Amino acid sequence: MPEPQPKRVLMLCSRHNALDGRVFQLEAKALVAADHQVTIVAPMYGEEAVQEIVDGIRILRYKKKSNPILRKLHTVLTLVRFAVQTPADVLHVHEVDSSLVAGAIAKKRLARYGRQIKLLFDSHEVWPYFFATFRRAEFLRRIIVHIVTEFEHMMVRKYVDVMIAAHELETNYYLWQDPWTPAFCVFGAPPLESWEKPVAKRGAIRTIGHDGYFSLQRGMDVMLNAFEHLAEDFPDLKFLAAGDFMNPEDKVYYDSWADRTGLGDRVETVGWVDRSDVLSYLERMDIGLVANRPDIHSVRCWPANKMMYYMGRGIPVVSTPVPLYRRYIDANHCGRVADQFSGTSLAKAIRELLDRPKDTRRMGMNGYKAVLRDFNSRDAIRNLHAAYEALDKSIERLDDEQVTLQG
Repeated sequence: MPEPQPKRVLMLCSRHNALDGRVFQLEAKALVAADHQVTIVAPMYGEEAVQEIVDGIRILRYKKKSNPILRKLHTVLTLVRFAVQTPADVLHVHEVDSSLVAGAIAKKRLARYGRQIKLLFDSHEVWPYFFATFRRAEFLRRIIVHIVTEFEHMMVRKYVDVMIAAHELETNYYLWQDPWTPAFCVFGAPPLESWEKPVAKRGAIRTIGHDGYFSLQRGMDVMLNAFEHLAEDFPDLKFLAAGDFMNPEDKVYYDSWADRTGLGDRVETVGWVDRSDVLSYLERMDIGLVANRPDIHSVRCWPANKMMYYMGRGIPVVSTPVPLYRRYIDANHCGRVADQFSGTSLAKAIRELLDRPKDTRRMGMNGYKAVLRDFNSRDAIRNLHAAYEALDKSIERLDDEQVTLQG
């Protein structure tokens, strides 16, 4: 497949860190390698530089308002200003709310001045269900799903030129939303081509681990409860959390758990991990945990980045009971799935692997073979380049109201 023509790409983020694994490590680096010029505009987290160049990628950061009412409006206006003032051929937006809205406004405004710009929407989540999970009432969740679905349909149909999505189900969802807009699946796959083949490990299982944000939203409470159930019977077992707490309440919960159980000295929380450094932590894990909650959003996020990363290092996976994860793990014999979403059930599944280390190591290598086949980053990058090629192709679009039956 020929490489896309070099473009000036402006990535807009309203939530993601500029050095995020998907935004920076996978996509921005792949685009720069294909001779595109890439600038990332992203929120500032902590004491970060307002402007810097990292690996040939220009990064511009802005401060978000603390007031939740003003924050969204300020973020949209800030991203519009960057989009209008920064010369670019492509606006590559990474979230459905502030970033997509800002991209659409900027595209429309620039067109008035004769500047034609393409809009690429990069979806990391199944957004209607992502937002719905924040409401407990079923009728509110249904309303939110409907509103966000209709919003996406309108935005994609009117403003978006090309779609890419992080998961298989998302890609098909957007094709269902609007078949006229090209959609490509770009997994957040591990860079297997730059990693040496994992060496089969031997001996007892000593470390269970979790890659990514260590948060209640991603099952931190269930993982810690499972470790608590296993700690007495396996006194040498350690827990490695290779990721930062997502919210202040996550840190409060963890500290309270550590004080109550006295197991804090057996749990290592390492904080923010750059994707380029994740390999060093994966090498220390013997079992990788995926503790997705069985909510209307999480069950649709297939596959999780962490699962692909575990498998990429020959680490067997233990997951909470999500149907798509169960189907894949069972089919490829690369781990175990808990029967219920609870610490007790997760501990039981982990225990099966702890008691049979030889079988566990074999499962890890089964996973490595599967990830080479199904989730190679070369395929993800190929699809990313195909999406940028599609920006150069005009598609004759026929909306429903333009089609009439011929008698």
